[in-house]
Amino acid sequence: MTPTVSPQAGRLAVPERDRTSAQIRRFALLWMAASIGVLLSVALASLVASHYRDDATRRARANADAELAVAHLQAQIQGQAANVLGYRSTGEAIYRQQFSAGGRDMRAALAALRQATITAGNHLSDQQLLAGATHDIAAWENAAALELARPHGGQGGLSPAGNPAPNGTVAEITRQLGLLASSLTGETRGARSASRQHAHIADLIREASILVGLMILFAGGVRLLRRAFTLAAEADARRAREARWSNQIEAVMAWSVRAKGAVTRSQLIGFAHMVPREAVGAQCFIVTEGAAPAHPSHGLPRFAIEVDDAGEGLHVSVCFQPERGDEHDHQALDLLLGHLSALWRTVLRQENLERAAGHDALTGLPNRRAFEAELRRRVALSKRRGLGFTLAIVDLDHFKQVNDSFGHPEGDAVLRRAGEGIRESLRTSDRVFRFGGEEFALILETADEGGVADLLERARQAVKALGVAPTPARRLSASIGWAVYPHDADDRAELIALADGALYQAKESGRDRVIRAGRYERLAG
Repeated sequence: MTPTVSPQAGRLAVPERDRTSAQIRRFALLWMAASIGVLLSVALASLVASHYRDDATRRARANADAELAVAHLQAQIQGQAANVLGYRSTGEAIYRQQFSAGGRDMRAALAALRQATITAGNHLSDQQLLAGATHDIAAWENAAALELARPHGGQGGLSPAGNPAPNGTVAEITRQLGLLASSLTGETRGARSASRQHAHIADLIREASILVGLMILFAGGVRLLRRAFTLAAEADARRAREARWSNQIEAVMAWSVRAKGAVTRSQLIGFAHMVPREAVGAQCFIVTEGAAPAHPSHGLPRFAIEVDDAGEGLHVSVCFQPERGDEHDHQALDLLLGHLSALWRTVLRQENLERAAGHDALTGLPNRRAFEAELRRRVALSKRRGLGFTLAIVDLDHFKQVNDSFGHPEGDAVLRRAGEGIRESLRTSDRVFRFGGEEFALILETADEGGVADLLERARQAVKALGVAPTPARRLSASIGWAVYPHDADDRAELIALADGALYQAKESGRDRVIRAGRYERLAG
């Protein structure tokens, strides 16, 4: 199973740097929007001020053009009046020619004045003055043209019809044009004053926008700078945590490599007590097999973890150091417990494999391989200490008839019961092995002939006590042959051969008996 910790210990908070980054992004967007707004307001105020200035300049230019047109028209009228007076005085035709040419110029000057008046504002009063002047000019020009068209009546006077002198009409026209020029000048002056005032207001708005914008930019820059320093500090702290995390992982992996050398549960528990506590920030780290350990944690929070519930189970009790137990410590602890769990399962699996390799799957007794290893160990021990031991081989008589009569499942059950009965009849220091088929091998820690005979007789009686009768005329029994090391043989192969020969003699002698190698002895049953 995957090791887990308590929810309180494993709960992870949202990183503060993520919240700070999100705040900076939001503030940067607001700051950018405010800056764009300030720039737009400054640009708009500049455009408005420029518009009013351009309007004032246009009006001033239109006023100048209108005044120039009035002066030019007045000069044209004065010239035409002089031509009329010259013709009256002299009657020369040159004055008529000049009057005709001057008429075209006067009409052009009048059209220019009309356009300048429209450009200057096209006010009603100006239009009325211009209309009156235009009417008087046209009337005067027509009258003068008629006068010049008639023959001259004599030097120094008018024709007999007596046309009035044009001086009064010309003076009236000049007065009207003067009034028009004065009106245009006053209107243009007022418009220019209003334009300047509006431009001044627009300049104030622009300057205020620039000031507000600078304040926003300054405040935003300070805020962003503070946040940038905060992020830099968090980045430094994060790098420090990552460096510590890397060291924690290296320490856990180094311990895991060393702990892989454990081949038994006790060795692995020993390695577990040598875990790098600093790597997980632990002040106490206790490992036990079975129940969870109970120990003082010196007032620190402590929690127990069931590392693996396979087999007997492995438990760990942990308490963190003060100011430790953060996200990285929990992750390092999870990694360590993951390796410990995997190693624990590996050790259990290895023990199970070794147990399976050395035990018979049917009876649960040690098998022929375990018997060979134990016999070598006993021979070596006997040679070092001079202590003898006994080897006995037990064969179940007529066991084939059990399979034939009851079937192989019942035969397997009889083998298991026979093995259990033989093992229970002996001492705890004696060993029972399944030798093969229906044969069992016994290693007894005694070389005393009387004691061996008693133990083997108990084993023989245990088989008969099963009460198995494959046929009405036969009950299941056992034949046993035995030999003593080193009295009967000082070699493993020879010892096995002697015990097997004694078993053969027991079979040949009628079964259901115990015989020592080299002797014929029947213990009644």
